[in-house]
Amino acid sequence: MQEVSKAGQRLEMRTLGARDYPAVVEIYRQTPRFIVELNGRSPDSIGLEMVEEDAAKAANHGATFAGLFLRESGQMIGVVDYVPSGYGGQPNRAWIALLLIAEPYQRQGYGTEAYRLIEETVFADSDVQTLGLGVLVNNGPALGFWRAMGYERVGSTVQDRDGRDVVMLQKQQSRGNDGIE
Repeated sequence: MQEVSKAGQRLEMRTLGARDYPAVVEIYRQTPRFIVELNGRSPDSIGLEMVEEDAAKAANHGATFAGLFLRESGQMIGVVDYVPSGYGGQPNRAWIALLLIAEPYQRQGYGTEAYRLIEETVFADSDVQTLGLGVLVNNGPALGFWRAMGYERVGSTVQDRDGRDVVMLQKQQSRGNDGIE
């Protein structure tokens, strides 16, 4: 896992360690639609063990497990999990596994700013040409968000490990000199 610390206008994204996991538990608890409705986990399952498992999975896949913190107060309001390069053994491919903003902070532009921090980090590597992700078909708000960020559907709907339908999306690095569209 690559250590990351990147700041935007209102947010700072930085790699999480075990000391941060209790705050991640609170982010998960503040996002019940994602955890319970979309991922089928019970509210009782949200705890330190879940966060430790997610962090371990991220590390095993070469992903960065990072928190999103308000620059002004230092409060964590979200979590990201992304593979900055080499996704699927392809050096030119990156992957976003998770971008989660706690519900009290949704629809205020934080998701867009968080995504821009990820995109800037990933596309700073000129070898990375494609940034991909998957969205559950029943997550209409997320599909709308990713389309607004410039993502396009690729291929047909696939099923995840739990048998849920997932739409695959991707974005190509722009040919501009800064890698950001």
